[in-house]
Amino acid sequence: MLSSSEAFLTVDLRCPRALILKQVAELVDTLQRDRAAWLPVAKQTKLPAFAAWHRSRVMPYLDLRQWLDTNENSELRESFKDAAFADALGIDPKQLADTTKKHAEELTDPLSWTFMHLAETAVRCFREPARRLRNARKVERPPTK
Repeated sequence: MLSSSEAFLTVDLRCPRALILKQVAELVDTLQRDRAAWLPVAKQTKLPAFAAWHRSRVMPYLDLRQWLDTNENSELRESFKDAAFADALGIDPKQLADTTKKHAEELTDPLSWTFMHLAETAVRCFREPARRLRNARKVERPPTK
């Protein structure tokens, strides 16, 4: 087990597909039920519309936010208010408060579906098909007549 929300699974691929799917579903139900007491529930959000997120300038906002949070100058950190963020991003302060900050929260919250979907997409592109553990030897058989 990796953490309270992750688990490894071994599958016998000789079993019928329907049986494997049924057993995995039962295992997931059991694990979720057993760990429900201490696992926070994922927040159900709709996946982002790229155009809306682009207009809200959420990625530049996150970059600015990270730069400010890691900046050693405490006077600068304290003086940089929402109006300065809006001005730097070229958006209205109301849009910053209503849209950009909400998008940033959803994008960085590990319990949001958006975050989970992006994490899964990032991992999926690095997955390779399972390789055989052993190469089967070719058996020479006499020709049939």
